[in-house]
Amino acid sequence: MAPLDEPSPANEPPLAVEVLRDRLAPIVAAAAFVGFVDGVVRLLGVDPGLFLLQLDRFGLVGTLELGLPSAGEVLRRLLAVAQASFHYALIGAVIGLVAGGLASVARRALGRPWAGSTVVRRTAAARAVGLWAAVAIYWWTRPVVYPGLSATDPRRLVAAAVILVVGVLVGAVALRLTRPFARRVGVVSAVLAAAGGLVTVFAIGAGAERGRIGERNADMPNVLLVIVDALRQDTLSAYGDEEVHTPHIDRLAEEGVLFESAFAQAPFTWPSFGSFLTGKVPRRHGLLRMEPGVQFPVNATLPVLLKSGVRADGVELEERDWITGAFMTGTLSHGSRLLVGFDAYLEALVGHDLVDVHDPWSEFRSGLLPWLVLNKLSQKSDRHLVTTTAERWIRQHSDRRFMALVHLYSTHTPYDPAPEFRARHLDPAYDGPFDSFVASHREAIEDGEYEPTEADVRRIRRLYLAGVEQADAMIGRLVATLSEEGILDDTIVIVSSDHGESLGEHGLWEHNWMYQDNLRIPLVMRFPSGLGSGARVGSIVDSIDVLPTVLDLTGIEAPESASVVEDALVARDGAIDPRSRRLWSAIDGTSLVPLARGEADAVREHTFSENGLFLSVQDARWKLIVRRELVRPGAWGAFLATPEGLEPPRLFDLESDPAELRNLFDPEDPEALATAERLFAALAAQLERLPIRDDQIQSGGRDLRAEAIFQSLGYGGGVGESDDDRDGQ
Repeated sequence: MAPLDEPSPANEPPLAVEVLRDRLAPIVAAAAFVGFVDGVVRLLGVDPGLFLLQLDRFGLVGTLELGLPSAGEVLRRLLAVAQASFHYALIGAVIGLVAGGLASVARRALGRPWAGSTVVRRTAAARAVGLWAAVAIYWWTRPVVYPGLSATDPRRLVAAAVILVVGVLVGAVALRLTRPFARRVGVVSAVLAAAGGLVTVFAIGAGAERGRIGERNADMPNVLLVIVDALRQDTLSAYGDEEVHTPHIDRLAEEGVLFESAFAQAPFTWPSFGSFLTGKVPRRHGLLRMEPGVQFPVNATLPVLLKSGVRADGVELEERDWITGAFMTGTLSHGSRLLVGFDAYLEALVGHDLVDVHDPWSEFRSGLLPWLVLNKLSQKSDRHLVTTTAERWIRQHSDRRFMALVHLYSTHTPYDPAPEFRARHLDPAYDGPFDSFVASHREAIEDGEYEPTEADVRRIRRLYLAGVEQADAMIGRLVATLSEEGILDDTIVIVSSDHGESLGEHGLWEHNWMYQDNLRIPLVMRFPSGLGSGARVGSIVDSIDVLPTVLDLTGIEAPESASVVEDALVARDGAIDPRSRRLWSAIDGTSLVPLARGEADAVREHTFSENGLFLSVQDARWKLIVRRELVRPGAWGAFLATPEGLEPPRLFDLESDPAELRNLFDPEDPEALATAERLFAALAAQLERLPIRDDQIQSGGRDLRAEAIFQSLGYGGGVGESDDDRDGQ
């Protein structure tokens, strides 16, 4: 006779009872349990993907951020774990109702004998845990199992099938191991899920009202800052390019002001974004490398200064007077601290959906598996998810005072424009290997494994240009959103880039080079009531000028130093000794409003840029590129006697040689020597004013690779050959 809890086939429970008791309940309990596990992993700060990646590359341990949180932080995290169990249980309920119902109906339709409720429950729970384990293993092994391949690639599909089997086995083993105390696990999971449900209910609508229009912010404009990663200035029709159609940027330039000689302070992303957001050069804001684990030092960023500034009439702003959001596509992340001060952020690259930093659950859930997978699937269905999310956020806050930073990526590798932007630029007769252009292609070219043909170079460039038009279309969508909400003329719209891009010039690809195609960036601003319209400014401006310009247009007094705000941040975060802040808290940029209005002719004579290997200085005509080891105040003699193994200085006449093909530096030429000495003196004086010395700078991994590339190309460790050098070899 069958046990009482295991009905015989002749005495099966009603279908509804079977689904709810024997299939739904165990799946919900199992889901709550795995939610607890995923929540604990998130609580500890373990990134399994990075862990596996470190093991794969270096045989080292992975990333583990334990620290010593405060009691309040511990409670907040535990409540977030409870919420994870609750939300997982909800997901399990949906899966259980659908899958459990279908399984029960199918079993009865096929006339399969009843297995007993205990067996059914164990099987349902094992399958639920196994499914989660399979998805988790698949997700976290992506960096090491066929990285870079499409999810539909046959190799990835085979790997996914193997992982599914492994996941089911893991689920079965997990259930067998926990069987002795399964009842206690179920009770704990149920209690956690219930507690998480209560926390979720009470948290709804508990957020502060940020950005509401009031007396302090009523007369201020909104701010939309769009940074298109790796966008060359010379590939926009507003700057004279005839191949590309960029009507939306053209219109912004016609209705605003276009800066013809705008420059980035670094030819790669993190330091350049640091300069946009702080108004400081990299040697003052302190972010000089781009590597895992490197973090932005405590700085008063633009959103922080907007919330803590003082208006021209002496009224002090409060944090609630602005709401700020950052919508990021590439390697920028909240973990790097570059987004400190933003109330909401989207990190598309790592799979995080829109996070509200004032909602502990919102931030916590962004690293949980279901939301990571869901966000990645959303990106697959909407290739313009960053723009879509930014549009939705702007519409939700159009009645508030807001700042939005939107980071677009279609001009950065991979050059893989959406289908609607390919047709106009790509030659259908091309039969080469580049349907897209990714980082591994660039590495193969740099390592000499592949020599691109002229057709290949044209193809890569056309892919890039299609990406330019895609970025312009996304900018058009954002501007249209402002217009539809009736706030376009009340919003400062700024379009720029963190750096340009090399497309085979000088034998180089992508960025982190010191040539004009990397350093010269577009800069277009639209705010008719504050800037006028239709102006084109030819004098030198820099990315560090964006912050003081925004402060000027919003009526906030630009501080000579951000030390007071930064000291408050340090006191709050406990990150850096406040006494050291005074040395590097000055703001280097200058408001461009007088230039735009025709009230000034220039804001500076020289622009300075650097990467991990080189420094550059240029004026309206001349440019000098030197190894950073050669620049010391008063060390002109050492500069001339370049040590063996270091590339000698490069001097270019940008007026007659805009492509920088002829190095004019010659110690035997008095005119060239005098020009180089003048630029060297300006560069040395600039470094003397900055707190971070050359001997404090460490080269990063990308710098070491660049050094190897230079050597392999026969450049002697430098910035690349000129045509004259090649002719001489």
